[in-house]
Amino acid sequence: MAETDDLSDWQETVLLIRPEARQNENHIIHSLIVDGFKILERKHIEVTAEQAEAYFQAANAGQADYDVMQEYVKNLTQRDSSVVFLLTRFNAYEGIASLMGPQNLDEARESAPRSLRARFAVDATFCGVEATCDVKATESVIKVFFPDRMRTVLPSVEESKLLLEDSLYPVLTQGLTMLCKTKPANPTVWLGTWLIENNPNRPKVSEAESR
Repeated sequence: MAETDDLSDWQETVLLIRPEARQNENHIIHSLIVDGFKILERKHIEVTAEQAEAYFQAANAGQADYDVMQEYVKNLTQRDSSVVFLLTRFNAYEGIASLMGPQNLDEARESAPRSLRARFAVDATFCGVEATCDVKATESVIKVFFPDRMRTVLPSVEESKLLLEDSLYPVLTQGLTMLCKTKPANPTVWLGTWLIENNPNRPKVSEAESR
């Protein structure tokens, strides 16, 4: 990993190959791999109305018209199976947006003819491929298509700093102060034991409960 790469910039995105582009799955996978994406999970599914509606709401942040959503659900569910991918890459949202191309199909075909949208969309309605382009949408869609997946979300640099400042530094400073006062024979073992015993998150057992 390059020195400038921040772990918080490694992101996940969900890509959906709609029924109208299903026959081009291998070409799309090739494009993803060439662009640096790693496939974490892949499923061939027949999208249910509930899944389609949840995907649509996540992708549009709940701001789209109800009739538009119902038309979307109908178009996605009344055809053949789809393929859904969970992908990861450094700066995945920027990467997938570039790989997908402009949302306007005419613009995509003119300015980004090698984009997934330009190559595999039938028209504005049957757009061939879709993908999540932010954390909130991705989290919501993962729950829809990969409900059993255990995910570990890395905190951002700022979140990590706040966690250290709020939880670790105060007790560590107190422990080091006590270490200097006590001057034990084995300072490493003493400090480790002290930190365990004085961990502010350690469950407290009352005398009655311990009997």
